[in-house]
Amino acid sequence: MILFDFRTQTLFLFLKEKFPSGLIWNNLDELKKYRIGVPRGYLQEQGLTVEILDNYSTGVKMLRKGYIDFMLENSVVGNYIIDMEFADYKYDIGEVWTRIEPEPMIALFSRKAGSGDYFLRKLNKGIKVIRENWTYEKILNNFHNKDFVN
Repeated sequence: MILFDFRTQTLFLFLKEKFPSGLIWNNLDELKKYRIGVPRGYLQEQGLTVEILDNYSTGVKMLRKGYIDFMLENSVVGNYIIDMEFADYKYDIGEVWTRIEPEPMIALFSRKAGSGDYFLRKLNKGIKVIRENWTYEKILNNFHNKDFVN
């Protein structure tokens, strides 16, 4: 049972020290000279040098240690991880929109578990409330610093 389809933009996160003018690129071929940290399944067929990331926190650690040049991340998740786990380095990390088609974020509940319908109703009710009272938009704006709602 699929809960909802929520699309966000993907970004490249990079160290400002390594790319002081920002990460500037026009096509994927220009990225072939870099090591890119990616979640499993992303950009692997593009002929790029990718390092598969076990999780987002590991990606930020690899970025800081220079094991990767930049990393691909969902904008909401990337900013959240940086705010929660790497706040001291927040201003050392830059971001640039990738122009890669956003991937859906979905939540799944098992029909076999028995409580899936209950949690689905509760979560949908909660999402409806925060959309109606604009909390949802405030959360997104906090991470994007833009007027952006899907």
